[in-house]
Amino acid sequence: MFSLDITLSVSSSMHSENQPTRRLVAILFADIVGYTSMMQSDEGKAMSRLRHYQNVLDEYIQRNNGQIIKNYGDGSLCVFSSVLDAVNCAKGIQETLSQDPKVPLRIGLHLGDIMYEGNDIYGDALNIASRIESMGIAGAVLVSNDIYKKVKNQADLQFQSLSSFEFKNVDEPMEIYALANDGLAVPKASEIQGKTKPTKSTSVNWKIFGPIGAVLLAFLIYWFGFNTNSSEAEHEAPSIAVLPFEDMSPEKDQEYFGDGIAEEILNSLVKLNDLKVAGRTSSFSFKGKEATISEIGNELNVNHILEGSVRKQGDKVRITAQLIKVADGFHLWSEKYDRDFDDVFAIQDELAQGIAQVLLAKLAPQDLEKIKIQAPNNSRAYDLFLRAKHEHMNGFIINDKIESFQLSERLFKNAIELDPTYVDAYAGIADLYDTRLNAERDSTLFGFHDSLRMYYINEALKLDPESAYLNEILGYIHSNENATKIDYEASFNSFLKSYKLNPNSPNCLRGLAGAYARLGLLHDAKAISNKGFVLDPLFVVGLANRMLIFERLGDFEQVLELANTILEKEPENVVVLWKAGVASIVLKQKEEAIRIFDKLEKLIPEYPELSNASNFLKILKGEGEEVFRSIENESAKDNGWLQFFYYMNGDKTKLENAAKEAAQEYMARLDDENFSGYLWLSNCPEYEGFRNKPWYLEWLAAEKDKYDELLAKYPRAEELLSGSSN
Repeated sequence: MFSLDITLSVSSSMHSENQPTRRLVAILFADIVGYTSMMQSDEGKAMSRLRHYQNVLDEYIQRNNGQIIKNYGDGSLCVFSSVLDAVNCAKGIQETLSQDPKVPLRIGLHLGDIMYEGNDIYGDALNIASRIESMGIAGAVLVSNDIYKKVKNQADLQFQSLSSFEFKNVDEPMEIYALANDGLAVPKASEIQGKTKPTKSTSVNWKIFGPIGAVLLAFLIYWFGFNTNSSEAEHEAPSIAVLPFEDMSPEKDQEYFGDGIAEEILNSLVKLNDLKVAGRTSSFSFKGKEATISEIGNELNVNHILEGSVRKQGDKVRITAQLIKVADGFHLWSEKYDRDFDDVFAIQDELAQGIAQVLLAKLAPQDLEKIKIQAPNNSRAYDLFLRAKHEHMNGFIINDKIESFQLSERLFKNAIELDPTYVDAYAGIADLYDTRLNAERDSTLFGFHDSLRMYYINEALKLDPESAYLNEILGYIHSNENATKIDYEASFNSFLKSYKLNPNSPNCLRGLAGAYARLGLLHDAKAISNKGFVLDPLFVVGLANRMLIFERLGDFEQVLELANTILEKEPENVVVLWKAGVASIVLKQKEEAIRIFDKLEKLIPEYPELSNASNFLKILKGEGEEVFRSIENESAKDNGWLQFFYYMNGDKTKLENAAKEAAQEYMARLDDENFSGYLWLSNCPEYEGFRNKPWYLEWLAAEKDKYDELLAKYPRAEELLSGSSN
């Protein structure tokens, strides 16, 4: 490990030619946010903005007695003898550039010693200033505590603290402030790309000489923003989101291929333990949206983005890819491939290797062999497989099109005909039939599709029982309660095997968390779900599963927070609305609960299973007696609903009687169950007033015995996550 000190060429007028000199100066770093993307989309506009920025910079530097040390591409380094001059200069620049023609600039200021020697300038203060600048957003001026202390009493300057951060070669955390005058941007906490102080490393002074200085300086500024050999590697682990590759084919018929290329690369990268890879669902959610690299990176909490394009004509394919640093839009690596289609696997392998070399070559070189892509025997079968998966996901699962199911089925079968040893194709079609069963109403077709899914999954197991993808699909098949009786143990073991083969797959993590939850091992479920959430934060199904885990743990604040996040994306998701309404009741948010169940009641014609929404609404509005008269006389009443109705209505006597009845029913079949309700029972709000009742304590003890039995049978999530479990 090693670190660098910024070293810059300066004019000789500022220092002695022969003697090293040291000066205390206010340092200003600035750069245009997203300039690389701007150049790609409209080079003329980008150059015009750059010239405008440089003209404004020149004007304000002269007006405030500063000096431009270096312009590097879309950024600049300047110094001032006066701190107030430096702040006024930054303020004036941002106020001017916020008007048309606008330039998205960020500025960082720090006060510190710099050393002049010959034609070079260097020092730790430069590094700190560059890092402060890299933490900003367009329109912001960020300053160190040293700058703030010098000008905080200036009546015309307003500041807002952004919290304290650690910096290299600074003993104590440094508080950073944003200039908060009208018209200036102040970053939110989620927008700050904070950098932490590295552990011990050997410091190397790099000095830039001669005509190549301007070129190398741009690299050094990038390097200090993110250096995988020093602070970033040690304190901000490298992370990446792989966006779907854009279809550039003339007929625009290769979307499936662009998605497939991106997914294959993503699936290769997740094998690297030292690289955090955002999940497919979250990364692909930006397809077709006008979002900047910075916005995507902040949303997914990653510091790198891989984007690219595909162009396929006949047997020829062109694939381009760019690896971009989120903080400043810097292109770390890019490649263009013009090959025969049969070489597509080699391209994918080169892409994954190239990314890993850039991000992990110094951090974890021993892991690079893990990402070798295993090419199918037949490239045409692979193409059919990609098309089949695309139709399954986008046509059938998302849009419920039966024609997409039929097309996907045909494509999977064609892929298997071309390559009878293609395990993923067998697993894919088994998954297709499994999801079909969730919506099947015809009992004859149900049995037919059920037999097909088991046939193909068994054929896949004969070919390669060690496939992570296959075991993931098998886990979902064993846990599909709409299709057959859940096999708790088989489901858990399949997900566990898949996890050990590929511990960074969000789909596997979601399945494993669900397997723990079905067993009643909710703390384990939460731990696994936490990792899945970090990797795939925008996956609605994953968020909904987390919501159910927190509900059973009695954390209704978290349930409501997750529900609101999902409802922002899917405002009529009835299951989530229901959970949000229940959470609002438990949290005593009556008006919010009424609003939610009123909305649910309007959805009843489309979802008759939600008929109880009307009962909830009546109870919330004080009309509970009418509800109970109609329900209590029914011969087949739902004890669970009755308990919650009584809980809402505050009828403790009736609630206790119903709860006692439930306790007897649960304990009578507990020995035959494969799950424990201990944690749910411990946190269920309906039993809050009965915690010391003998019948409750007896029930709780029985569930605890079952819970302890399951704890001993299954591994702890913490052991799996730490890698200590075999």
